[in-house]
Amino acid sequence: MAEGAFPATWRKIDFKKTFKVLVGREKHREPYILYDDEIIHRSSFFKSARSAEWSSGTKPVDLPNVKPEIFEAYLHCVRYGEIDVPNNNNGTLDYLMFSKVYVLADMLGDLQAVNIVVDRLFGRRRDATGKGLPNTLELKFAYRKTVASSPLRMLIRDGHVHEGSGNIGNVEADEGDHPAAMLYDIVMEYNRLKCANRDKKIKEILSQKAELRPKCHYHQHNDSHPPCPGATVIDI
Repeated sequence: MAEGAFPATWRKIDFKKTFKVLVGREKHREPYILYDDEIIHRSSFFKSARSAEWSSGTKPVDLPNVKPEIFEAYLHCVRYGEIDVPNNNNGTLDYLMFSKVYVLADMLGDLQAVNIVVDRLFGRRRDATGKGLPNTLELKFAYRKTVASSPLRMLIRDGHVHEGSGNIGNVEADEGDHPAAMLYDIVMEYNRLKCANRDKKIKEILSQKAELRPKCHYHQHNDSHPPCPGATVIDI
């Protein structure tokens, strides 16, 4: 790319068209000024909030249930196309922070950011120390804040099915700590794989890691966010 040239995918921004967003509650509330052209085309929530039907003059958009640090991580994703989430002090992956950014992007209807979180999560899993599964706190948050069809739930489910001990009974033994919906998902997926692959050894099926699935397998798409070029979605 020639020096000073801009990528063809960059959108031209009218820096005069802005709107205000209030994030957080009371003394923790923070104001943010966003550019219409940078975010409205990718977020169905902000598009609705800025439409003539919903917006009134310069009235700010209010997000009282969102913490400023999570919103800033989301804005970083919008601006730079990446997730700025450091690992924990011990080098393990901060699944909770990733889940929080994912849930916010999903709530805002920004599937582009949602898919970036998933892609970055896979990349960081390969680099992080101790590629363990999410802990109980992280699991509970992810399941409490997502719907049954969420790709994030599917990713967690597949992680336990394909990267756990291989003994589903061990997972069920912790039923008091884990979300009941997660335990149900794990058992149902394990049984589905077992029934669908009777001619194969179950250990071979369970060895297929989630991060080796085709691109788009854990993505969300719609008319505004089409599937990745050349991507295929497979079923094991």
